[in-house]
Amino acid sequence: MTFFTADMYRMLSWVTNASTTAYPLFDSIKINSISFSVYQTSAQLESLQFKWESTNAPEVLETLVCQSAVMARGTYYPPEESSASWWMNSSVTSYELFYLKPSATSLDIIMDINFRCVMMDGSNSDFFTLASAATFTGIACITMPNSTGSGQDQFVGVGLTTAG
Repeated sequence: MTFFTADMYRMLSWVTNASTTAYPLFDSIKINSISFSVYQTSAQLESLQFKWESTNAPEVLETLVCQSAVMARGTYYPPEESSASWWMNSSVTSYELFYLKPSATSLDIIMDINFRCVMMDGSNSDFFTLASAATFTGIACITMPNSTGSGQDQFVGVGLTTAG
């Protein structure tokens, strides 16, 4: 799974009741760090690979190894001078940021993205269309990474209504 800048902007948005249009909540984002907690639900040794994929990022592949009852944890900071460490505004949607590859589908992964943001302050333009009509009003999250295509949305926001 590769996460793009579009995924970061789409992770939180606001929706008006019964609308299929989601509007951006953020205008600009800068990633401070990404933390993972990985837990294996079977007795097998499994792993999660992580790599910064952005322009100018070093080719360093990190691997977290876990087994049943032994949670693996890791925190990663964007490399200096890589595009993952830059401020990006909402018009920049196609930059690759990072890559994840779990070794099995039985891994439970908690991803905690620490970021700074500038709230959307201009006119609200169409950002993306929801798969179905919204049944609520307010802030919603979408599953990520949304930009990688059908069947790839693996991460669901905690404590918010999921839309799209």
